[in-house]
Amino acid sequence: MGVIATDKNLIKFYYNSKSLNDREALTYLTSSNADMLAIDTAVERLSELQWETILDGLGKKPEQLIDDNELNKLDAKPADADFSANDWLKILKHNPEIIRGVILSKGDEYQLFESPKSVIEYLADAADSSNTNRE
Repeated sequence: MGVIATDKNLIKFYYNSKSLNDREALTYLTSSNADMLAIDTAVERLSELQWETILDGLGKKPEQLIDDNELNKLDAKPADADFSANDWLKILKHNPEIIRGVILSKGDEYQLFESPKSVIEYLADAADSSNTNRE
């Protein structure tokens, strides 16, 4: 059971305002006029349980979300670190800027987008699939 409320009609967009790519992806999503709740992880610290819910929705382990270049910028990370799942959740909680992209959820579905272009493609596909009218 997750700790994040879900709504099949609302897109939750998890991004980091310190990332240029994340801000660009937010701009594209905002321009789509979709019902959206933008959650800036640079401002709103997600709990370890919330990160765990997101990871479960993505079907990924915490280390699969990490941008190694950003992780290497952290002062506390030893070069040969071997972190447990709980360690990774704490790292995500305190350093959300190391995530390699933005996360979008709609209902119980979660997706990771590693580039603003992939958000545009998702929005285009969603618009095409929602238009079922035939002339």
